[in-house]
Amino acid sequence: MNIFPGGIRDFPRLLKLRFFVAVILLWGALLIILTILGIRYNQATTLELLNEEGSTLLGSLSSASEKIIASNEYLESLHRQRLENLSFSLAHITKKERLDRTELKELLLDHNLTGLLWCDPGGNILQSATWGEIPSEEVAQYVFQEIETATESPLSGHFPGHFHDSDFRLAYRTESSGNTIILMEEISDEEKRLKLGIGYLIQNLSQQSGLVYLLLQNPEGIVFASPKIEKMLKIENDPFLAEALSSAEASSRFYDFEGEEVLEVVKPFSSGGEFYGLFRVGLSLEAYKQMALGYKRQLTILAIILFSIGFVLVAAVLVYQNYSLLRSSYSEIRSLTSKILDGMKSGVIALDREGRINTLNKVAEQLFSLASEGVVNKPYSEYFPGDAIKLGEVLERSQPIFGREIKYRTPGGDSKHLLVVASPLLGEKGETAGAVAVIHDLTELKKLEQETQRLDRLREMGDLAAGVAHEIRNPLNAISITAQRLKSEFKPDKGQDEYLNFTSTIINEVRRLNQVVDSFLSLARVHRLDLNPGELSTLVEEVVGLLEPQAKQRGIDISFEKTEVPKINLDPEELKKGLINIILNSIEALSRGGNIHLSLALEGLPSEVTLRIRDDGPGIPEEMLPHLFKPYFTSKKEGSGLGLAITYRIVRDHGGFIEASNNPDGGAEFVLRFQPVG
Repeated sequence: MNIFPGGIRDFPRLLKLRFFVAVILLWGALLIILTILGIRYNQATTLELLNEEGSTLLGSLSSASEKIIASNEYLESLHRQRLENLSFSLAHITKKERLDRTELKELLLDHNLTGLLWCDPGGNILQSATWGEIPSEEVAQYVFQEIETATESPLSGHFPGHFHDSDFRLAYRTESSGNTIILMEEISDEEKRLKLGIGYLIQNLSQQSGLVYLLLQNPEGIVFASPKIEKMLKIENDPFLAEALSSAEASSRFYDFEGEEVLEVVKPFSSGGEFYGLFRVGLSLEAYKQMALGYKRQLTILAIILFSIGFVLVAAVLVYQNYSLLRSSYSEIRSLTSKILDGMKSGVIALDREGRINTLNKVAEQLFSLASEGVVNKPYSEYFPGDAIKLGEVLERSQPIFGREIKYRTPGGDSKHLLVVASPLLGEKGETAGAVAVIHDLTELKKLEQETQRLDRLREMGDLAAGVAHEIRNPLNAISITAQRLKSEFKPDKGQDEYLNFTSTIINEVRRLNQVVDSFLSLARVHRLDLNPGELSTLVEEVVGLLEPQAKQRGIDISFEKTEVPKINLDPEELKKGLINIILNSIEALSRGGNIHLSLALEGLPSEVTLRIRDDGPGIPEEMLPHLFKPYFTSKKEGSGLGLAITYRIVRDHGGFIEASNNPDGGAEFVLRFQPVG
C-alpha cells in the first residue's frame, strides 16, 4: 500500500508544501504574537502619554496658580500700604485742623475711597463721609470690635470687611489725641476676578476635549471645580488621595467616576510654604478603548490573512498611528500651553539655551509692540538691547530674579515701569536649558504714586509759603511807607533826580515783592470754592476774548473749537485764573507769531469733559516735564515759578486732572479733564 497519494516521487514536493505551510503558520503565529505585543505596547504607550499629558497639565496649572497667588498677594500689599500711608498723612494733617465735609468728599474722590470716619476712643463717630448707603455706625462698631480682639498693636492696622453685599478693605490709625481714623476702600469686581483666577483657570481648562473633570480639593472639601462637579469622596476616606498628599510628584490611577472609568492624575499644590490642596484631573479613556478595540479587529483580519505583507502593513499602520497619536498629543499640549499663557494678565517671554526667543504671549506682544511670528527663534538681544528685561542675566548666571522693577522705553518712545520675575529653565540633568520671565506693567500704578507725592509736596510747600509770606509782608509795608515818605517829604540839595530814581526803584521793587507774596498766599490758602454747575465752553470763550488782543500784538492767532459737552461743577473766577496762566505761558513760549488752539470734547470711559490747549511753539524740554507743576520751578528769567503750580491746585480743587506733554508734530499740549455733572 502506497501511503503517499502521488507516490514516493511526490514526497519532496509534499515536504516543501508542508515546510511552506509550516513557515506560513510560523509567520502567522509570529505575526499574531507580534500584533498582540504591539497592541499591548501601544496601550501602555497611550496610557503613558495620557498620564504625561495629565502631569503636564497639572504642572502648568500649578505654575500658573502660583503666579496668580503671588500677583494677588503683591497687589493686595500695595493696596494695604496705600491705605496705611494715607491714614498716616491724615493723622498728621488733622493735628492742625479738622477737615470739613466738602474736604472729606474731595479726599474720597482724590484717593478713590468709599468711606472716611473719625471716631472718639469710645467708638462714637465725630465726623464721617461715605459714598452710597454705607452705614457709618455699623462700620465703626465692626472696626472697634476688631481692634479689641487684635493680637498686635491696637494703634494701627487693616482687615477686610463686608457691608451691604460688598467687600471692603478697612484701615485704621489712632491719633495722639486718642481719636481713630478709619478708611474704607471697596474691592472692585476686577480684583475679585483676579482673586478667583485659579477657579477661572480651572473653568476654562475643563472645556478641553478629553477632560472629564478638573478640580482643587483640600481635606475640608472641594475648593474649585469644573462644572457639574457637586461632590467627591473626602481625601481622608480615599487611601490613594491620602497617600498622594505626602508625595511631591504626580500620581495616577484608574478611577470610577459616576459609572465612567477615567485615568485620574493628582498632584499636591502649595505656594509660598502654604498648602492649598490636591489638583485632580480626570482624563477620558473612551479614545483609548476605541483604539484597543480597533487593534483587536485588525488582529482577527491579520490572523486570517497569514502572510508577511500583512505583517508589514500592520507594522506600517502601527508606526503611522503611533506617530499620529504623538503628534496629536503634542499639538493638544502645545495648544493648551498657549491658551494658558494667552489667558494670563501678565507678559511672558521665554528663551532657549542659545538666547533665542521661543515663547511670547499676547500680553507681551502688546507690552513690547512685537509680533510673535516675527521674533520667535530670533536672538533676544536683537529686540531687547542692553538686556532690557534681565533675561540675559538670568540665562548667564542661572539665578532667578524676584520682583525687580525696571524702566523700559518702547520703540514708539513711551516709557513704562515694569515688574520682572524671571527664572532659569532646567533640563533633565539640571543644566540651564533656557530662561522665562513674567512681566507686570506698573506704569499706571507709578503715575498714581507720583500724583500722590506731588500733592504732598504741594501741601508742604504751601504751608511754608504761607509762613514766609506773613513774615515778609509787614517789613515790606514798612519799607514801602518809608520810601514813599522819603520821596515826598525829603528833597536833597544835590542829585535830586538820582535820589528820586532810587526811591522809585525801592517802591517798585517792594510792589513786585508784594505781588510775589500774594502769589505765595494764593498757593497756600485753603480755598473755599463756590462750585456750581456751569458751561466750561462759556468760560473758555471769555478767557480767549480776554487774551486775544494781547496775542494779536505778537502775531499769535488763538482759536477755539467748541463742542457741546455736559456741564461741570466750577468756580468761574478761580478756574479762569488757571486757564489764563496756561494760555499766557503758551503766548510767551511762541514769542512772535504762531497758533494756539483750544478744543473741548467728551472723552474716555467713563466719559470726562476734556479741554486741550495746544500751541505750535518749541515745546517743553523733556527733562522739565516731570517738574512742570512744582512750585518755584521755572525756565523764565523773570518768572516766579508759581503760575502753573497755582493752576494745578485750582484744577485739583475742582476735582479734575491736568497733564502736559509734547506733540509729535511740535509744540506743547496741556490737557485738563473734569467729571461731568450727573
